Amino acid sequence: FRSLLKTEVQTILTDQVGAVITSGSSGVDIILPGADDNQFMRCIYQLNHQSRIASRVLASLSAGLTGFRCNSEQDLYSAMYHSDIDWTKLIPLHKTFSIHSVVSREHPSLIHTQFVNQRAKDGLVDRYVKDSPTKKRPNVGRGDFDIRLFVTIGPSSTFGDVDTKGFRGTVLFDTSNMPLSKRNYRITADVQAPLSESLAAATLMFGGFYPPGFASSSSPFPSPSSSSSSVSAFSAFSSLAPASDKSITTATTSVPACTSDSSPSPFFLVDPVCGSGTLISEGLLIKSNTPPGHFRKTAPYGFRHMTTYDETSWSKILSEADDRIVPLSPQDVYVLANDSNPACIATTKRNLANIGFHSLTYRNIELLKGPLQTLKERAKIPSLPENATMLIAANPPYGIRLESSADQAELQTLYSEIGDFFKLFSRQVQNVKDKRAVVIGPASLTKAVRLKAGTLNVDMSGLSYSIKRFKMFD
Repeated sequence: FRSLLKTEVQTILTDQVGAVITSGSSGVDIILPGADDNQFMRCIYQLNHQSRIASRVLASLSAGLTGFRCNSEQDLYSAMYHSDIDWTKLIPLHKTFSIHSVVSREHPSLIHTQFVNQRAKDGLVDRYVKDSPTKKRPNVGRGDFDIRLFVTIGPSSTFGDVDTKGFRGTVLFDTSNMPLSKRNYRITADVQAPLSESLAAATLMFGGFYPPGFASSSSPFPSPSSSSSSVSAFSAFSSLAPASDKSITTATTSVPACTSDSSPSPFFLVDPVCGSGTLISEGLLIKSNTPPGHFRKTAPYGFRHMTTYDETSWSKILSEADDRIVPLSPQDVYVLANDSNPACIATTKRNLANIGFHSLTYRNIELLKGPLQTLKERAKIPSLPENATMLIAANPPYGIRLESSADQAELQTLYSEIGDFFKLFSRQVQNVKDKRAVVIGPASLTKAVRLKAGTLNVDMSGLSYSIKRFKMFD
């Protein structure tokens, strides 16, 4: 996953000359050597608006709050209190702030994140009161806040320290505030446990469904070097975010070769168990190069509260991204979505309309209600040109997510039927050479698909996912 995220970041930051982009244990670090405030903020705007698979973008505050010793609560308090950051300028009195933390499970004393949050806040507030002319305390936001800081604490070995038994911490500014997976187009009221939009996009891209101009995984980028500005685009799929603005171990997850065509060829996207239509919706946004932030332009991003925020520069990023949207011709878009629940089909139809893909205009979008077992007989197989591609994507339900009483044998049967559908349906689609399939679910179930696969394992919201991709043959 980290390699896929790294390639996406490379694509987004093509205009950031000299950017150093490295994969870490749970995300991607970006270092901008010698960048001024405008370049630094442009990078933050671009990542927040255009990353499909990152969960949030975190910016380093200072060298003193990057990789400080954190073996105890006093170390944490001292780092916040003695920081070279002027907290009174970062957090004006009329704004609220919150602190969240991610702590390695290996830490012997800092076990509870709420305690870590409290001690970090204590150090910040005490120093704030000391430096403030009014001696007033800043306002702490509970569920609603303007500014959020992230404290990450991990083993010293992450930083290459000789003292491998120690721990170090880093404090980062959350420039996103909200999870970037929330696109603001989706309705899920009638659907149980909908798939995260970011995870859906990662699933599709792992299956070879790329946006126009997606960078090659072999794109040359500079080697890491010292820098005054750093940003981290993190995924939420790991228990500990990187705690350094220097280079981190490169991920080993492979990324398939990518296309760089500016306009997509005709495609056929199929989801036999569509739920709220997230895979279909994200697939259409990918192919049209619609930025994932397109429907949340006025969202309360954290970067709006940075002292270097500039509304004109942010508006320019939005305009540039809109100019790169590729209008999809109705005759090039073929979609088949199916679900046994009529409410899911109605929700899918509404979500597709919310992103501009109305069935009256895109007549090759077919939404069917019925069981998976009869879909290949009920579906109309379109006549596709030779240059078309086909991707079958599925996120079947499973017991943990739906709190279902279905036993393991029933779920194994369902995933086995998904594999049968992949094989039989792909044989029905003629004249297409590039046919693929991808499924996401727990590893114990996706193996029941019984097809030779490439695998990507990710963790998110306490659940482990296995994404498997398949090359389909007639």
